Amino acid sequence: MNILMATIPKKSIWRPAQKGVWQFFCPQCRTPRRLPYAPRPDHLIRVFQVSLSAALFTLFTWQWFKWRGVVSFVPIWTAYELFYRLYIRSKVACDQCGFDPYLYLTDVPKAKREIQKFWRNKFKEKGIPYPGDENNAVQSDSEFIKEDRNEIDPQSSEKFHASSFDRESESSRSREAHFS
Repeated sequence: MNILMATIPKKSIWRPAQKGVWQFFCPQCRTPRRLPYAPRPDHLIRVFQVSLSAALFTLFTWQWFKWRGVVSFVPIWTAYELFYRLYIRSKVACDQCGFDPYLYLTDVPKAKREIQKFWRNKFKEKGIPYPGDENNAVQSDSEFIKEDRNEIDPQSSEKFHASSFDRESESSRSREAHFS
């Protein structure tokens, strides 16, 4: 029993999750991502901030709404959550590959188009033709073939093939002599 207790580490290797920080890996490019925001805006500090805003709204509109101004908490919270979620959605898309998990969950073909659009823009910035484009690929291949034809010297290629044939025949002769 004591041997078992000695082998168990005193401290866990798993770190507890940090509150207020959202860490994950991009499923497309496996880049570690870290957002300093929580995925949901339900912290007590946020509730306090919205409550304070509703109280100030009630105070400023007291002559019109009286105590009914307290109900302004609901539309203020709705607006706050809407803007928070839109902001998080804009930040969660990967800067390295263009993968957007929200878009992927709602519309996979559109997510694929957005990733292709991201890479097309990235290739265009570098001045490199996008691999999926037929016109650019055919044009660049034809230029590559023309360059290769200009570089090939028929006499040097014949000499190369002849010398390699001579080397092969010499090595086969030496192998035959060695084994006989």
